[in-house]
Amino acid sequence: MQNKSILHIFFFVLSAALLVSCSEKTISPDNNRLGLEYFPLETGQFRVYDVDEILYSISSFDTLKYQLKESVVSTFENAEDGITYTIHREKRNTDQETWKLDSVWSARKTNSIAVSVENNISFVKMVFPIKNDLRWDGNVLNSLAEKQYVYDMNLEKMTFSEQVFTDLVKVIQSDVEENIVNRDERYEIYAKEVGLVEKYGMSLMYCTVDCPSQKTIVSGRFIQQTLTSYGQD
Repeated sequence: MQNKSILHIFFFVLSAALLVSCSEKTISPDNNRLGLEYFPLETGQFRVYDVDEILYSISSFDTLKYQLKESVVSTFENAEDGITYTIHREKRNTDQETWKLDSVWSARKTNSIAVSVENNISFVKMVFPIKNDLRWDGNVLNSLAEKQYVYDMNLEKMTFSEQVFTDLVKVIQSDVEENIVNRDERYEIYAKEVGLVEKYGMSLMYCTVDCPSQKTIVSGRFIQQTLTSYGQD
């Protein structure tokens, strides 16, 4: 009996020690499983895009072609005790022109969300962990109407400027097909360790009263932005 009591005490002490040891161990998140690498943020990082854009009004439309460069230039500590990255967006019409600053955006991410602040409006671009068909409100951090984003991970390889990308995730931001009132189809495609490689948007409002013809566009915008180069300055 005494030996059994000693054994019981021994196993009790051993179990307690193991529990304490386990409780003190911190398990680091597996970033590869979360998908954080689809939204990389690092000072000195840049991406260059070719952009085709059309701005519609009821009487005309303007066609624009230009290059866009996004560069992560600095960081600062935000109110959530995290790091926010400042992004300079520069434009030029041709390779021969110098870059001119167009706007300043910012971005931040945690182990649960990636946020882009565009013209002072915050959008939840991604949520983690990434999962096919996962939905979330991209406007949850701003005052705009709710907009459901959804992941599509069924993408084959894509080629941009002779660069082949295979690890891709598509974020469908709107999927309203053409109807008598409007059309709103928008998505962004991200590549692992690269970030945004393609942005597409076709948002049109049609005339519904006293229209000169069917499908008369009152206002709208088309944009297609495709990656041409990326790297580290």
